[in-house]
Amino acid sequence: MSDEAAYAFADHAYTALAEPPFEVAQAVHTATRRLWASFRAPLLWASHVHLGPASDTI
Repeated sequence: MSDEAAYAFADHAYTALAEPPFEVAQAVHTATRRLWASFRAPLLWASHVHLGPASDTI
């Protein structure tokens, strides 16, 4: 994963977590989808996986 993609993922995820509801699954899902839209190569977005309870909004 490139530094640019890692920074973009963290930025998207933490921005989503900054306001209620604090949905980790949704934040990871949204950040991964935004990376996919920007960086189509799977090596740049496919490494982000959320394990645990799923959000009702995904």
